[in-house]
Amino acid sequence: MKDKFESEYPLWRWDIPKEFNIGSACSDRQLNLNNGNNIAMVVEDDVFGSSQITYQQLSKKTNQFSELIKRLNLIPHSRVLIRIPNCLNYPISFLGAIKSGHIAVPTSTLLTAKEIIYLAKDSKASVLVTDFQTWEDLIPMIDELTCLETVFISGKYSQEAMIGNISIKELDTELESVKIFSNNQDANLVLLDDPGRVRSQTTSVVPQIQRFDFDCNMVV
Repeated sequence: MKDKFESEYPLWRWDIPKEFNIGSACSDRQLNLNNGNNIAMVVEDDVFGSSQITYQQLSKKTNQFSELIKRLNLIPHSRVLIRIPNCLNYPISFLGAIKSGHIAVPTSTLLTAKEIIYLAKDSKASVLVTDFQTWEDLIPMIDELTCLETVFISGKYSQEAMIGNISIKELDTELESVKIFSNNQDANLVLLDDPGRVRSQTTSVVPQIQRFDFDCNMVV
């Protein structure tokens, strides 16, 4: 016997794709819906105030970050650990890493250097996105990060380009250098049953404006 819901919505069913990439869903998909000029995200910071980005800008920036990651030729579903203060580079790195077919590992700005080292080791992060001060705090323990290959510094950076086998790059400069884009559909998209995926990478609801408070947790 059918219940009331089944009687009222006989044709409704879950439509869950085998492959789903929230990096594309939160940016490129909105362009297809003619939302490119709408505000996609608002980031609030106690020091720098509020910043915002449109879907058009978000699509471009996340595609640029995706290209940076794909150029590293990492093994499929490598980890990209993100530890930067509240700024637009946080969602750009988070969604861009997912677009590239890899796993974003977002972390809180409240973590100590030792806690960041622990998460980087535990996740076997190949890439770290951080700010200069945090990177300075991590350097004394850098020998523990045997899986780390590349560090992107959010903000100005003019120090060493290499420390051991680790390449250090200024994120904004690297983003602006990307002029040619490959097809993100060719990347290894996150499978919904992949045990290594981050929970928020499979979220399908995209609000008109997304607000982020990275000190607590990122909500997509």
